[in-house]
Amino acid sequence: ARWSVYKDGPELVTLRWGLVPHWSKDPTRGPRPINARAETVSEKPFFRDAFRASRCLVPADGFFERRTEGARKQPYYFRLKSGEPMFFAGLWSRWRGQGQILETFTIIVTNPNRLAALIHNRMPAILPPELYLDWLDPQAPLQVLQGYLAPYSAREMEGFPVSTAVGKPQNKGADVITPTGPPI
Repeated sequence: ARWSVYKDGPELVTLRWGLVPHWSKDPTRGPRPINARAETVSEKPFFRDAFRASRCLVPADGFFERRTEGARKQPYYFRLKSGEPMFFAGLWSRWRGQGQILETFTIIVTNPNRLAALIHNRMPAILPPELYLDWLDPQAPLQVLQGYLAPYSAREMEGFPVSTAVGKPQNKGADVITPTGPPI
């Protein structure tokens, strides 16, 4: 969801993952980051405009992180214990040029909570429902929004190992998030 510049409220749209800033000369050149660090998102020139004016919510059932275990990288799946979807803080951009319009997004990542920290040093910035409209509000104070980018409560989440099949795009379905071991 994002706050539309054309309407009076949030709208649900499909965007391409990998931010191309509106000021880019060529969307096929340069970085297209899928993540932006919470600590610097308001300052880095690549993300600064989007943080000020083009914030979005990215819906997800959960997220994956990998940890090196021996000679392989073991994927872990994290989700809310409630089974409800979660919404990541994100940024979006509309690039125009060469006769096309390209709408893209990136997910903001933050320090991990104590559960995710067992596997990785970052996690998506998950927003609680009471902050959704504030995050999307184009008039919200930026310092307040920066404070929303904290680790989500570990007590409300669970994580467990899953099949390495998750790392292959052709593998889809519930099998890739079926636990292969005990929860962490």
